[in-house]
Amino acid sequence: MTDKRGGVESFIMNATGMIDPSRVSFDYIVNTDVVAYEEELAGQGSKIIHVPMRAKHPIAFTRVIDRFFLENAHKYDAIWVNVCSLANIDYLRYAKKYGIPKRIIHCHNSQNMDSKLRGMLHEHNKKRITEYATDYWSCSDEASAWFYGDAIRNLSTYKVINNAIDPQKFVFNPTIREKMRESLKIDDALLIGNVGRLHKQKNQCFLIDAFRLLHEHIPNARLVIAGQGELRGQLQKKIDDCGLNEEIILLGELTNTADFYQALDLFAFPSLYEGLSIALLEAQANGLPSIISTGNPQNAVVNSNVHRIAIDDAAKWADLMRHELTHEGRVQTSENRIIGSDFDINTQSSFMETFFEKAGKRV
Repeated sequence: MTDKRGGVESFIMNATGMIDPSRVSFDYIVNTDVVAYEEELAGQGSKIIHVPMRAKHPIAFTRVIDRFFLENAHKYDAIWVNVCSLANIDYLRYAKKYGIPKRIIHCHNSQNMDSKLRGMLHEHNKKRITEYATDYWSCSDEASAWFYGDAIRNLSTYKVINNAIDPQKFVFNPTIREKMRESLKIDDALLIGNVGRLHKQKNQCFLIDAFRLLHEHIPNARLVIAGQGELRGQLQKKIDDCGLNEEIILLGELTNTADFYQALDLFAFPSLYEGLSIALLEAQANGLPSIISTGNPQNAVVNSNVHRIAIDDAAKWADLMRHELTHEGRVQTSENRIIGSDFDINTQSSFMETFFEKAGKRV
């Protein structure tokens, strides 16, 4: 968990929220002062253990986590480390040192999204991850190729845990749609949406370029980008330079994505790379026609109105967005393939509940 309501945080909340708390309970080690969903987690009876951030306070980090595991490891049956790279595997190292029997590493991305140094640390730790982890989970086989390499994918303790959502929360609701569009002051505009951290990986600069071309043909088109991140200033400058301040909205971080999708007419997701996006699953659960990049894995395409194309030409994206806005529509709930699929959280949570409960039955 970080202080952002991102994909990993959403996945954890979706997964643990469906697990019976009388059978399995979770505590959280975090390295930010405030953590996303902290009130919800506390309401579930979870403890939030705050530790220093290793990158900023390496000595304090080592001292605090060593003491924590020394004093508390005997209370826990498993540690489940959800990360986008192997740059820091210290939680697993200390869990092993102090005797936590089940140690799961869970992959959530398919490329290095951080600094060159963290990329080097990832490659270094990839060679020794089997010294510390007992189980290897991943959001997709495609992501595992970078995260783990081929050898681990052949182990019996390797498993793909599909990112999953509760699709019933996102079913299309025309009443909510009307209210959301009123709050966004959209009126009769055709609305394109994007959800994601404002980061190079999510490629929102490309989306703005494509939208600028689209707007020349559909003047009542609007683009709303939901999320926070380090590129907010750069994106706003690009919007200013394009003269599209009235047509493109940087909405900031959402606390309720389910209602946001109701307002949209099209979901656009040109990421450079993805493990398997929660936002894309949510958009499909709402039935939205979606245009996504080939940086998304093929198995992320579930519904028939999702189009996966390269990000080599903004004009192609503009043309396809134009077509989808004027020809395509939401799939009907009865035709929505997310419901009851492997991306339905009810399917994934049953496995995890059984796994963790079994881990708690020590001989």
